[in-house]
Amino acid sequence: MAASDHNGYASLEKPALTLRIDIGSAAVSFTAIATNKSATPITLRFPNSARLQVLVKNAAGETLWDSTAGKFFAMAIGSVTIEPGKSVQYSADWHPADSAHGHLTAQAIIRSTPPLSSKPQSFVLP
Repeated sequence: MAASDHNGYASLEKPALTLRIDIGSAAVSFTAIATNKSATPITLRFPNSARLQVLVKNAAGETLWDSTAGKFFAMAIGSVTIEPGKSVQYSADWHPADSAHGHLTAQAIIRSTPPLSSKPQSFVLP
């Protein structure tokens, strides 16, 4: 059996999580992509209907947007199996206030148990 890392996934079975950021004229779109790079299927288990949380922070580290804030999620257990070499995607759109601009950082969290987090990714909002 593979050793577990600090996130609870076996080190060889943890999906790779990347975050794609697309800046549009009215919204910023975030797409989290979990890819199974192992030779065996990986199952993500969810304690409720929430799948993705995106956090956007300013240069001072203050949270400007949390995609889950103010939302209610159904208390329905679910799971998604990612076959070897395949990916699943979850997305969220942010409509920033006029005051939100400059150098920002976004992080995606797949709300599975245990959660998967992307590395924080910098972007510039004009």
